[in-house]
Amino acid sequence: MGIWIRSQDKKSLLLCESFDVGCDNDNYNILVNYELRNIEKHYSPMGYYSSVKKAVLVLVMIQKHIETHSNNVFQMPRDIIIIDDDEEVA
Repeated sequence: MGIWIRSQDKKSLLLCESFDVGCDNDNYNILVNYELRNIEKHYSPMGYYSSVKKAVLVLVMIQKHIETHSNNVFQMPRDIIIIDDDEEVA
């Protein structure tokens, strides 16, 4: 079982099994694990964020989406704004 994730640039739609925060030259990304037709597992970045805090917040958004089953596809948001250290923006 997985969740459909649409990439930030809207060029990919993948059935994803797991998620990680990655870092490439101070650019943080959400890496998704997916399976191709030949049953090979792959990781691909699906969204880029300016801080690890923002990337983790997007993971929280994905988790909430999974828990509520609000629809069948989660659209990766653009870089998000954090208003306060204790507040989230969804």
